[in-house]
Amino acid sequence: FLVKDERFIDRPLKASLAVGTPVMYVGSKQNFYGLYGLVTSAPQNGFVDVRVLSRFGKTDFPSKTVANHVKMPYYSLEEASHMLALDYKVLARICSQVIVVNKPRDFDIGLNVKLYKKRLLIPGYCKVYSASSSASGGGGGNNKSQRGGKKGKQGNKERLLVKVSEKGVDLIRRYMEKFPQVFSVLRCKHYSKQFYPDEFSPGDNRPPTKNGDNRPTRGAVHSDVVSADGAKTQPATTTITAGSATETSASDLSLIVNETAEELPVHSELELELADHSSASMLVSLGPEVIAEEEIVMSFDDDPSTTTAAQAQEEEEVFIGDDINTDELSADDYKMLIRTKRSAEGKKFLQRINDWLQEQEATQLPLVEFSSKFLTKELIQRMEKEADKYYQEQISTPPKAYHLKGVPVSHLYVSTPNPPWSPTKAESFSLCHRVAMLRCDQGIPFGTQGTVVGIHSNFLEVLTDCPVIKGNTLHNRCSNHRGAILPYTSVINLTPNVKIQYDSDEDEVRSVASRGSKSTTKTMHGGGKQQQH
Repeated sequence: FLVKDERFIDRPLKASLAVGTPVMYVGSKQNFYGLYGLVTSAPQNGFVDVRVLSRFGKTDFPSKTVANHVKMPYYSLEEASHMLALDYKVLARICSQVIVVNKPRDFDIGLNVKLYKKRLLIPGYCKVYSASSSASGGGGGNNKSQRGGKKGKQGNKERLLVKVSEKGVDLIRRYMEKFPQVFSVLRCKHYSKQFYPDEFSPGDNRPPTKNGDNRPTRGAVHSDVVSADGAKTQPATTTITAGSATETSASDLSLIVNETAEELPVHSELELELADHSSASMLVSLGPEVIAEEEIVMSFDDDPSTTTAAQAQEEEEVFIGDDINTDELSADDYKMLIRTKRSAEGKKFLQRINDWLQEQEATQLPLVEFSSKFLTKELIQRMEKEADKYYQEQISTPPKAYHLKGVPVSHLYVSTPNPPWSPTKAESFSLCHRVAMLRCDQGIPFGTQGTVVGIHSNFLEVLTDCPVIKGNTLHNRCSNHRGAILPYTSVINLTPNVKIQYDSDEDEVRSVASRGSKSTTKTMHGGGKQQQH
């Protein structure tokens, strides 16, 4: 059974280069390189005539924008921990994921500006650079290298170091001021892989007593004594004895709760009756009985809409354990009750944290690979403003048309080929390079120009000069319909030989693959393709 590959089937040139076919010049003439137009004559002996339009001239606004951009300082984790007066382990933990178990959906109260194990970070908040840790010199190091084993290979390896930007430090500082309890829990339990809601409860966290719970000891009552001016004094402890009961007044009796029934031994029914009779006679001798009265307003209106807001709020606020007699619970049941209550309070507290995190800018930005090269959000927005000025200047001037005669067919690129391919290699792309669109089946017109603002392993992020139908915001980093995520085979590099010197500066994130490279050309080309995670 023979399968034919359509890519290698011979087709006549008249079918692929008919009159009116949109093409782009990709030949050796640099003055016309990247200009698109239409075929004006049928191919003869491998040559055609085309008419190209020069509407957009060459520009260098991307490199000028980068040169005039105010550099953002970056700090190592050690420097940031000293600036924030925060433990290094707590800082490293809060910058990544902090999982709080809450089935079926757990809370993540970490900032997620860096995920070291997944090799991901948020642009503008973190950056990665490498530091080679070579083995120390001497006989020991030479012996290890001669063995050729794993130890010899580990003698010279590269470590990835993470730096936090000034914007990231400010975000952590605001997090500390808003929710200091989160950092307190992380400092005490930095070794934990996951946490639970009751650990973040803002309520009382006193340790249990010897009885196994926090309830008062039996035989004693702790109550607040209120003075005549309404101020509370220290709690008073009142115990019941047989000799002092006859000398107690009625007002003092209201503060006493008799919990010493277990301490009084009763050996027979006769003694029990005598004890009940003596206590009854004692109460009669104290004077008239004081009955507490409570005024209740009855409402016979069946309309539920007439319920006041205070009554509705009182009905909704139901606290766990308020209507439970804790004296009847065992120590284990009481612990479970308190933990359930603290878990409910902790979930409310965690929901507040989650709502606050959703309002921050970092949660709206994408996570990119360590091996990616990108521009920050502020630089992309400045680049967009400069692109708007450039586009308005170009469309206000009349375009120039050129008639190219006898152009070799190999110097022309036909729009939207199948399979897709690009005349320029993926290694030639760098940030701030100018590109043009090669396909018209992805919602972007053929020949549309833009600027590279992000380089990844399998695709590019392009900021177009004008709004396009299938454009996006590049994950909230530019205006809508201005960003495009495109494969390498969908664009052509218009400035492959332009060198941008920002890669040598530490304020912009360079590719991890270009670490240790001393050559500017090697840093600019092929950095993102050598190392993939």
